[in-house]
Amino acid sequence: MYRELPPLPILRPFVECFWSARPDVGTGDKLIVPDGCMDIVLHPGLEVARVVGFMTKSQRIPATEAYGVRFRPGTSRAFLGGSPANLLTDRTPSLAELWSPGRVKTLWTDPDPLRALQRALLEKDLPELPNARLSRAIELLGVGYTIEKTAAAVALSRQQLTRLFQAHVGAGPKRFARIQRLKNVQDGLRRASGRSRADLALEGGYCDEAHLLREARLLLGSVAALPNAGNS
Repeated sequence: MYRELPPLPILRPFVECFWSARPDVGTGDKLIVPDGCMDIVLHPGLEVARVVGFMTKSQRIPATEAYGVRFRPGTSRAFLGGSPANLLTDRTPSLAELWSPGRVKTLWTDPDPLRALQRALLEKDLPELPNARLSRAIELLGVGYTIEKTAAAVALSRQQLTRLFQAHVGAGPKRFARIQRLKNVQDGLRRASGRSRADLALEGGYCDEAHLLREARLLLGSVAALPNAGNS
């Protein structure tokens, strides 16, 4: 069972949600797909805390009880020691590599893992708001703007925009845009009722359904990972 909880207002500009996942009996691996975000994940039963960096392709991990915080794209750096986000891309390092061992240890002193995570984030020195140009660029790419139009809209060169994304998001704007486009279609498929996958592919910016399926194989590992229309 998976559920999401909204963050406190002070964390809302940076945090998409807090979440918990408890596997069904007999569950083996769990497929994690790229979503453009980065997470801190706690496994209390194992006393393991790790960071999930920006993912460029899907990964299978053991299905265990887990709790986490999902940062909005481009906002995690303030909470992870200030290291460039691209150093964590496709990696799941121990949180102790980015936080002091003592701070990580305090996460296990609270019986509520999500409360412990929230408290740890609130103890950080937060900027007032995320980078405004980056936030706007992320928004524009998410609704289908080209990289050139996005760069122009935020008054940056394409090279400057790429450096900004590498440092704060974990990948360049082209990779990010591809992941967001597929995510938008996935969300559309879950909500769809009586609409074909081909129609949703065209609406989402793909040339045709075959183009969508190729991207699904590249980013999700399999067409089977795409939701069926109308199913959650």
